[in-house]
Amino acid sequence: MKVAILLTSCVRSTSEDAKVKMSYYLRAIDSWLNKTSLPIYIVESSGYSFPEFDNTRLKVCSFDLQNEPSSSQYEAKSILYAMNHFREEFKDYTHVLKVTARYFVDCENILLQMKNDDYDILLQSQVNHKIKFNNSELFGFRIGLEKSILEPILQIGLMEHAIYDFASKHSHIRFPPIKNTYMVKRGGDGLIVNPL
Repeated sequence: MKVAILLTSCVRSTSEDAKVKMSYYLRAIDSWLNKTSLPIYIVESSGYSFPEFDNTRLKVCSFDLQNEPSSSQYEAKSILYAMNHFREEFKDYTHVLKVTARYFVDCENILLQMKNDDYDILLQSQVNHKIKFNNSELFGFRIGLEKSILEPILQIGLMEHAIYDFASKHSHIRFPPIKNTYMVKRGGDGLIVNPL
């Protein structure tokens, strides 16, 4: 399995102090670059270009997305945009692991142990089978399946249900619980999800 990391970010802030949010992003990106050898890509959906990481191996895709009905739809559009933007570079990989950019997760050894690339989707440990909901702070997918996973979100609006539904019909694997390294709060409700 050859995996590229795709971080998703939106520097524009409506729900928390922008400086705090930016500090989460900068710390996590720095950790991805300095604590892993993984290929690191980022899609930034408010037009910020992360000049702090010029001349590093971070590959940036920045555009300005406006007014989506839900954060899930916003993120789904961002991922689809990035998949198209990095299309040529992603040909070298079998899978993309999407991680919300405020998080650094120490997953390189876990990915290296996944010798088998037969999985269509990789899921984080946090799941609620009763309401058919899988957390989406991180999830991976086989390149070429992104539209099948993400386009339904543009209609139904909730990524966590779409991921759960897709996994119920496709080959999948679940990550073991992974530590929320810096105990970062998630956007929206401000909860700390640990483990991820």
